[in-house]
Parts: sequence; structure tokens; C-alpha cells
Amino acid sequence: MKKALLLFTALLGVSTLAHAQDFNQQKRQIIQKIYSDPENGLLLLLRKYASHDFKAVFKEDEHYAQGELGCIDYNVVVSGQDLNHKEIRRSLKISMLDDGNVGVSYRNLGNPANLVYVMQCRNNQCLVDDILDDGSSFKDSIRSCIANN
Repeated sequence: MKKALLLFTALLGVSTLAHAQDFNQQKRQIIQKIYSDPENGLLLLLRKYASHDFKAVFKEDEHYAQGELGCIDYNVVVSGQDLNHKEIRRSLKISMLDDGNVGVSYRNLGNPANLVYVMQCRNNQCLVDDILDDGSSFKDSIRSCIANN
């Protein structure tokens, strides 16, 4: 009985580790895709891989702005409005964090940037649920801006 329980626990551990590795690979691929194609727009790619709630933030801002500039007045993917895609691509480093999120560091126009992509994985699919810049939530800051204006 003890051997069967030990075997079951070991198999469960291997299965969980394999599942986590699959998610980590999927997360890394998503971030690589977001930064890969400036022709399609980095924000458009971000929205493609965004969770339902994260997509809702963009829709809320569009509704709030009514065709004008809303609370999203910069490209969160590059922490600014202007970008040197070659510099970003050349310096881009992606790391898996202990909490399951993805750390991204790069240089843009000579300035270092560090972001954390908050990931949400369900039903064998991972999506971006938020971006933290200096620990501040992009979703929270946009929703707060909309609520206060």
C-alpha cells in the first residue's frame, strides 16, 4: 500500500512538473511573439494574447476616450511612446519568475526597462493578465484614471 501511494505521488509530481514546464514554454513564446513584430503593432499583439479582463481594460479606455486620447497614452510594452525595435530585440531578456510570471528586461532608446508580465493559465492556455512596471499594475492605473476623470 505504501509503495502504491509513493508511486502515485511520484507520478503526480512528474505530471505537475511537466505541466509547469509546458506553461513556462508557452509563456516565453507569448512574450517573444509580443516583441517580435513591430509592423503589426506591439499593442495589437499584446491584445491578441491578453486575458479577457486585460482586453476589457483596453475596451473600457476606448469607451471612455470616445475617439480621443484616453488614459492609455503610451505603449506599455515598451514603457513609452517611442521605440527602437532593433535595440529592444537585441537587448531583450526573458526570464521565468518564481511566482509563475515572466520578467522582461531590455533597452529602448538607451534606457533600461524592466517589466513583469502577469500570466494567467487556464485550460492549457496561458494569457497575459497584466503588466507591472516598477511594481505598478497597468490595469489598475488605467481603471483608476478612468474612474477619476
